[in-house]
Amino acid sequence: MADSAHTKKRRGERVFIRVPVEVRGITEEGAPHSEGAHTGVVGQFGAMIHCSHRLRLHSQVEVINRFSQRAMKFRVAWIGEQGKDGFWDIGLEAVGPIDDFWGVRFPSKHSDTP
Repeated sequence: MADSAHTKKRRGERVFIRVPVEVRGITEEGAPHSEGAHTGVVGQFGAMIHCSHRLRLHSQVEVINRFSQRAMKFRVAWIGEQGKDGFWDIGLEAVGPIDDFWGVRFPSKHSDTP
């Protein structure tokens, strides 16, 4: 069942973009896991990825952006239902500042423009 945390008011801008990533974390059963995956949505505070394994909720994962080869730590914030394709939608929250990790520029939180 999906964690209700992802239904709360969202912070920041989001972009639908498919970025190939490698995800390293822990499955729900506690086993170490690494796989190639991709994003569905990215934002200035996290992302939604499509993963073949259900990751442990609230655990820390490492995500490697395969375009830039940069790595970053995230926390599993929510887990959606398993899709018909067998993949899970998993919401990740950044542990630190994302900056340009996704290769997308997001507006500043303190922008003076209306």
